[in-house]
This record gives sequence, C-alpha cells and structure tokens, in this order.
Amino acid sequence: MTNSTHKSKIRELYKTQRSALSPTQCRQAGLRILKHLQKLPTQHPLCLYSSIQNEVDLQDVRDWAIKMNREIYYPRLGSDKMDFFQLTSADHLVPGKWTKEPTGSRRLDKLTNAIVLVPGLAFSMDGHRLGFGKGYYDNFFLDFPNLIRLGIAYDFQICISSWAPEPHDQQMDYTLTPSSIWGGRGLLQHPII
Repeated sequence: MTNSTHKSKIRELYKTQRSALSPTQCRQAGLRILKHLQKLPTQHPLCLYSSIQNEVDLQDVRDWAIKMNREIYYPRLGSDKMDFFQLTSADHLVPGKWTKEPTGSRRLDKLTNAIVLVPGLAFSMDGHRLGFGKGYYDNFFLDFPNLIRLGIAYDFQICISSWAPEPHDQQMDYTLTPSSIWGGRGLLQHPII
C-alpha cells in the first residue's frame, strides 16, 4: 500500500470515529484541553480555530482567553493560503470558506511568539499531523516556523500505526488530548509536561 493510500485510509477512519461524537462530547474535550492551556505562560498570543466536523470545540478556550485579555487570532483562508487575524470579540466571527473567520484586519506578525492550536484528523505519537490534505497549516508554518505548535485531538486520534511524513509536513511541538500530552518537536521554553 502506498503512503498516500495509507494516509487516505487513516483520514477516513478518524473522520468516521469523530462523526459519531455528540456536541456535548466535543465541548467537554475542549474544557479538558483548556486545563492544559491554563498551565502555559500567559504572555503568548493564542491562535485558535472554529471547529468543524466535530473537531475539539474551543469555544470555552476562546471565552477564557477573552476574559484573561489574551491576544487571540483566528485563521482566514485565501484561495491557497491561510493567515491569522486578531479577534477582539466572539461576535466578530463570520461564515468563511470552510468555517467561521475573523473580521479583524490586524494580521499575526511574523515576529510574534504565539501558540497555535492546530486541529487534525490524526496525530502520530511524535507530533506528525494528518489534516484534510489541503496543506493550509503546513504552508502557514513554513512562513511562520518559530510559532509554538500544539496539535489538538481527542484521545482516540493518537494514531499508533503511523505514516511516513512528507517533506512538506510540519511537525507539532506537542499534541494535547483531554487526558494526555504527547511529544513532538518539544520547542516550548516552558515545557507543559
């Protein structure tokens, strides 16, 4: 079986498993992820996402970050590129290409030491990620290589049988699940494990 076929099968398996989750389960997972995030230094801006297709729901993470006066950014998709723009209020998210996107005009600066929460369909134990295959996050991290990358997943999305990463695949620093933290590049200055 080719690597591409293997990755496609993994994607389908985890899409199916995730589709069986209820909105309550998605939100509860987000609350448990929030407990991990509350242990991190607060000076880092947070780059979040609006969940689609039963991804871990980060609504409570967003609400907490707003309450704590953290700088928050959300992705906005172009035709072949993704950038993050500042969110100043939960009301400033509008329907976009795939998901809700920010209306703000302040783009994430390349010198920012932000923490980026990255959704995915599956993650390897060493921090490699399988997304939907469009390459938005991989390309974004090529332009912003020094950001802290935290994969966000359910416990069942940690894939024991791995796949061969492609040269363009960008590894996570850590992957957070509701019950554990998995390794990766491990570049956090203040490790969370």
